[in-house]
Amino acid sequence: MKPTMLLAALTLLTTACGTSPEEQKAIAAVERHVQEQVGGGPITPIHSEAHSGHQEDAQGRNRSGYTVEYTFEMEPTPGKKEEVTAVYFADSAGNVMPSTK
Repeated sequence: MKPTMLLAALTLLTTACGTSPEEQKAIAAVERHVQEQVGGGPITPIHSEAHSGHQEDAQGRNRSGYTVEYTFEMEPTPGKKEEVTAVYFADSAGNVMPSTK
């Protein structure tokens, strides 16, 4: 295979497997929310995944957005690291709430 075709195939594969800007925005909103919940202590992101969907808010309105599974490592006490997975829903406005899924 020619190098240019190989590069084109790799670019296409990378683009197809990447996250959309909307998914990235939802993941960033969840990451900020988790950082606030942890109290500003250091967290190390390990894995994040976003899936589009709908969820009702506190007023019963149906919101569209992304269910985000966010796995991170934190050190609640010096020398003791914990891996935590949190699942939140981030709507298109950037509001984050616990996921009901």
